[in-house]
Amino acid sequence: MTAKRPPRAAYALPTLFTAANIFLGYLCILRTIQGALTYSTDPGLASIDFDVAAKTIGFSFILDGIDGRIARMTHTTSEFGRELDSLADIISFGIAPAILAYVWGVQFAGTEPGTWWVDQLQRAGKFLSFLFLVCGAARLARFNIQ
Repeated sequence: MTAKRPPRAAYALPTLFTAANIFLGYLCILRTIQGALTYSTDPGLASIDFDVAAKTIGFSFILDGIDGRIARMTHTTSEFGRELDSLADIISFGIAPAILAYVWGVQFAGTEPGTWWVDQLQRAGKFLSFLFLVCGAARLARFNIQ
């Protein structure tokens, strides 16, 4: 006896959670940009943007676990779903935290822009946040081929 194939609509449910994960990564990037723009006029308001951006990464982590569980429970795993989940992961756990870490943690660390040590800190921050992104992408690629 062959297993009954799930209805086509069942495939949409895990995809909706993955799409929500992508949205939260996108929202993290937007709030980080908003915080950077607001910082010069109201650092207190900017810190709220950065706080929300950081929290979106945490919520993305929750959604990332839920989408895979739902796909397995409903027997709707697919190559498309795995690839979409990988793209969501690189957005929510790669590029969004790298941008947030650079802008919130490095960009505003120096009070006197143009000084030698602030320039060096920003260069190191750019490199380290990029390195974080590359390592995350490489880990994901390795996971996908195993």
